[in-house]
This record gives sequence, C-alpha cells and structure tokens, in this order.
Amino acid sequence: MRGLPHAAREPSRKRRTAGAAGATGLADRRKAKETLIGALLKGWSEERVSERAHAFPIGRLVNPRAVERIRRHHAEGHRVVVVTASPELFVRPWAAGLGIDSVIGTRLEVADGVLTGRFAGANCHGPEKVARLAAFLGRVDGLTFHAYGDSSGDRELLALAESPGFRSFHGRHHRIAGLTAFLRALA
Repeated sequence: MRGLPHAAREPSRKRRTAGAAGATGLADRRKAKETLIGALLKGWSEERVSERAHAFPIGRLVNPRAVERIRRHHAEGHRVVVVTASPELFVRPWAAGLGIDSVIGTRLEVADGVLTGRFAGANCHGPEKVARLAAFLGRVDGLTFHAYGDSSGDRELLALAESPGFRSFHGRHHRIAGLTAFLRALA
C-alpha cells in the first residue's frame, strides 16, 4: 500500500480502486480510467482538487527538455496548446505557469462544485485528441503544427503534424510516478 494516497488506503476506497484497476477485468481504457479516478476523487470539491493541483510542483515531473522546447516555441511566436489524456484540472496550473495558451484534456464532471467521479465527455486519448483539437481550432487539416507525444494515444495527432516528435523528451520522468505523486499530494 506504500506510495498510495491515504484516501486509497481506506477500506471502502481500496475495494473500489482494486475493482477499477483490474479485478473487474475492464478492457476499456476509458472506463477503467474513469472508474479509478472516480474511486479516488468522487465527492471531492472541485475547489479542493484545484487548490491541490495549484500547489503541486508538477514541473519537477516534466522533462526539462520539454520545458525548453515550450519556451523556444513561445520565443518563435508559436501558439502553444497542450493536448493530453490527463485531466485538464490537474494540468492547467502548470501550463498557466509556463504561459501555455490552452489545455485540452480529459474533463472531469462536476455537479454543484463537487466531482461526480465521471468524465464530462470522452477520454482525451487517440482519435479524441484530434477531434478535440479540431473543435478548439476550428480545423486541423491544412494547418502547420508541431506535436510531441510519448504513447500510442498520441499516434493520430502525431500523424497530422508537419513536425512530429515521438518520445522526444524521454528520460527519467515517468507519467506513472507523476500521477502517483499527484494523488499522494491530494490526500
């Protein structure tokens, strides 16, 4: 149980998390992710999660070469948009600190200021990344853009980019370690 947030160690959340992550045999990535995030965050106020996201030093988890590239794109006058499968609520504070124009990610459903444990729309993964970017920009066909990714969920977006970068910034920064650290900070 070491490394999990306190809330995940509580018996009721532990059972729900175990069921979400594998005991139920969920094959659907979206459903598994939604169930896991729901088990951990359902009932939390959006304000509390947002405050924790602002306080969390996510920049330490991002490869410094990626941050340098973002700064270079800004210096060259490029519009920078992060398209991620991570929840927007988690990524926005970090992105704002770097002057990133917009964040497109998985949206968490909120009712009366409280997280419901469900997504508000689709998981921003694979073809959904292209659809969401196209909706945001009005189109992606014919646009010249750079794109960087590190998973199979980035394949469709990278295929459209004039300048794709797959695993351009790989190093010792790992997404799972980052998610675990963020969830620990929430507890």
